[in-house]
Amino acid sequence: MINPHQEVFFEGGLGSQLLSFIEYQAKLRIFDGKVLANVDYFKQNRINNSRQINRPWRLDQYGFSLDYFTRSNIETQMPERKFARPLISEHANFILQHRILEFSKEIDLVLPSKIENVKIQNIVLSDQGFGSIHLRRGDYRKVASHLVALSDILLVVRRHSSNLPSTMFFFTDSILSPLEKFRLKKTFREIKKRLILIEGTKFLTDIEIHGIMRQSKFLVASNSTFSFSSALLNIFQDSKIYVPSMFNKGEASVMNSVYTSIPRFNKY
Repeated sequence: MINPHQEVFFEGGLGSQLLSFIEYQAKLRIFDGKVLANVDYFKQNRINNSRQINRPWRLDQYGFSLDYFTRSNIETQMPERKFARPLISEHANFILQHRILEFSKEIDLVLPSKIENVKIQNIVLSDQGFGSIHLRRGDYRKVASHLVALSDILLVVRRHSSNLPSTMFFFTDSILSPLEKFRLKKTFREIKKRLILIEGTKFLTDIEIHGIMRQSKFLVASNSTFSFSSALLNIFQDSKIYVPSMFNKGEASVMNSVYTSIPRFNKY
């Protein structure tokens, strides 16, 4: 008998796709290779509305095309019929029960961090180490029930300024307001740390930003799957990782518990 959890749904942006990939690879072991990858989200025509954002397939940047999963479904002889998607609570409980997220360190080997910008690459490859801060904004405003405040992030920075690397990246997918930018720069002047502010993805791609965050010795994550996946795939066992205590409003027993269940994550 086939377990409904043998089907993994791929959808959303880069972070969500990476989390599904972690789950998929882990379940291949749990279910002896019999796992169905559902990539319908990226194949069917999707209707745009104010609460839905269509995302392109991004795992091809790591060498995994949509055809790869289609071929895998055929080769493992998974049934054509598909299960109804498990409730979010069931899905989250299964992940926690089987400790799927612990497979992320092994999976990092097949999802290499890619940084092609030469100037940034020199900073990343230096021996001094660096940190990253991620503030999720942009189109996330349309779908998120909760947004992390810049003031909360700056509080973490000030409290732990003595532990911060000398260079800190600040990534946000939108343009900060003049007041926000003033407060951010003022904070870093006062704690005497180098700030590299990256607004949007014109200077660096999302793949490069994710790679930098994964190689950070100090990471302040936001409440998004992009941040969450970068924290899971962080390459340092001794890195300091801070995640918000709330992922979504109204889901305290589901996504919040998953997001805050990793022992090495510090809450803010």
